[in-house]
Amino acid sequence: MRIFVFKHQLILALLVLFAAGCNGSALTINSNLSNNSTQQAAMFPTVVGGSPLPTFSGQIDVTGIALLYTPVPVPTTAPDASTGWVAFANGMAYRQLGFTGSSGAVSLFVTRINPQNAAFRVYYTAGQLHTIDEWRGALPDAKVIINGGYFDTSNNALGLIFSDKAAYGSPSTRSDSGLFQVSGGTARIRSLWLEPLQSGESYDQALQNFPILMAQGQAAPINPDLAGSAARRSVIATDNAGNVLLIATAQGTCTLSDLIAWLAASGLDINMALNLDGGGSTALSLAAS
Repeated sequence: MRIFVFKHQLILALLVLFAAGCNGSALTINSNLSNNSTQQAAMFPTVVGGSPLPTFSGQIDVTGIALLYTPVPVPTTAPDASTGWVAFANGMAYRQLGFTGSSGAVSLFVTRINPQNAAFRVYYTAGQLHTIDEWRGALPDAKVIINGGYFDTSNNALGLIFSDKAAYGSPSTRSDSGLFQVSGGTARIRSLWLEPLQSGESYDQALQNFPILMAQGQAAPINPDLAGSAARRSVIATDNAGNVLLIATAQGTCTLSDLIAWLAASGLDINMALNLDGGGSTALSLAAS
């Protein structure tokens, strides 16, 4: 599953793609956050329930978990914002940033997209994995391609997906999950703790994954089942100006706690951020200019 972005002409021509993995998703909302609440306890669940992190060594365990969160640490260094943005298409730019975390130096590639100049699509081929080069060959008009969500041992997506209004998979039950959704041309990221899925919801494009990394500008705590290991990372986020940010580590690895701490201190003015599948699935491609 991948996300593509296409550029607007007379019709949509710029696409961002989410794919299930490399090497080889009028709305009624019920909120868990009161309008007057500003406390982190209301912003995020204090205990995570639902299906745990996918495993690739056998059948997926869906017995559920109930573990306390690990606090988010302060970043060890300030982010490097020296490179600046480089435009590569109308309403689209990229830059490289970095920080030093508990596992060493990390370099990140950040793409910023004005959604008024782009159309977002989620691509998914059940039971099949594709490399970033294969997606690029199949979708030559895509300006940006990034990997998407988790997948199981049969290469089927874990979580809810909508691709061109067609639904695939089933909702993850994790309370720290989130949804990237596109409806009527509007793209947003949604915390499913704050805005749970409702029966009968439908989207043009959507991808569910976990965990939510930031919600309403606040850094999320990380559950212990996700907190321990350092890996390559990929993220989709929105900033307070309404831009969509696609972020992938270019060099180095980091824990999710280090990543969240950097996102909060990065100066990117992030409002919402959702983790995508990382590790060997991490991939981001820009169209050649």
